[in-house]
Amino acid sequence: EGKIRYRDERLEIKTGLHRVALQEFHKTRPNVRLKTPKYYPRTGYDIAIELALDFIKSSPTIIFTAVRNHVDSIGEGLLNQIKKRQSQDANFSLVSDNKSKKALEKLARIVEQRLGDNFPLAQYIREGFAYHHGDLPDDLRTAIEESFRHEHIPILIATPTLAQGVNLPVHLMIV
Repeated sequence: EGKIRYRDERLEIKTGLHRVALQEFHKTRPNVRLKTPKYYPRTGYDIAIELALDFIKSSPTIIFTAVRNHVDSIGEGLLNQIKKRQSQDANFSLVSDNKSKKALEKLARIVEQRLGDNFPLAQYIREGFAYHHGDLPDDLRTAIEESFRHEHIPILIATPTLAQGVNLPVHLMIV
């Protein structure tokens, strides 16, 4: 059982998260150990992703990052973990009701029209999460906020842009 303990507070969160070695040996030389094994979770963002997925039933959830450039890597990591969970459980989905699925498909098509067919945000939205930052067009940011507000999007990755005058219903904020 994993634990997250805050240094300055007497708060401890118990999770099912365990740090595991992903790779301890060289791929090309199986008998030779790596100097530094590769572990998961490796970063605080990996832990944030796992927490968001563990607490998905208490949605809506925001994963907050102060750095705009980290939004993409958090999105990719979240998508990878969703795909991993779907490979283990074919019924795993962030979004279960048809109304939300239709709303997210419509939003994903709007993203593709505005930003291009291969834009990762459209795929993220179809999986049930999105991101919000200042480089997105105003109308897309507003549409994402509305989808989050109506609980169609259960997980939102956000930068300080979201905190500037937006009031959203959040049950869990991971910073």
